[in-house]
Amino acid sequence: MDILKKSNTRGIFELKTCEKQETSEQDVIEGRISATMAVKSLIEIFEGH
Repeated sequence: MDILKKSNTRGIFELKTCEKQETSEQDVIEGRISATMAVKSLIEIFEGH
């Protein structure tokens, strides 16, 4: 029963997050992280040469 409850709860949680508009905010945060990592790698490339 515990396994069923966990998977069912996870499904409901995913549905709720999809219904809310918070995913776009999370995408923005992930985009900022990606941009930061790209800038860091560029800095490392230029400092290395």
